[in-house]
Amino acid sequence: MIVVVAVASMLGGTLLWPFATSLFRFGPLHLNDLAVALTADLPCWHAWRC
Repeated sequence: MIVVVAVASMLGGTLLWPFATSLFRFGPLHLNDLAVALTADLPCWHAWRC
């Protein structure tokens, strides 16, 4: 759980800090990007819970 929080914090900080966003060439996060990520995560979540 600590690893997940650390990774999410670093990614969130990278997305919110304009210098890091331009350095890594991240574009804006769209709703369809989140939908693809969550859909890809569903089988992993289900396998972990079983």
